[in-house]
Amino acid sequence: MNYVLEKICNVGRIKSWALKKYLFLTLVTLVFLYVVEEWGNNISLCTWKEFENVQKHFLIKFLQVKQQTPYVLLLLEIGSLPIEIMAMERVVEYMLKVKRVP
Repeated sequence: MNYVLEKICNVGRIKSWALKKYLFLTLVTLVFLYVVEEWGNNISLCTWKEFENVQKHFLIKFLQVKQQTPYVLLLLEIGSLPIEIMAMERVVEYMLKVKRVP
């Protein structure tokens, strides 16, 4: 997916980090989180790590930092959360919403 996003940015001559971050969120992250409320509790830790590797490689590529840069520092730099945490937020919000239904 990162290669597709990179191609979109190159074809569109997109240089803005804010726009690249937005595109990653809408084109990649939201695909990973699609109906996470239904399947999120059944996904393995290994699969979450694969999702986060996509996010890490995107950040390394577009921030132009070394491969060894810790994932946590990359997230801090851009003010983002790991995909797994975003998923947990959605699941908890969904559970609270269901609990409020009479």
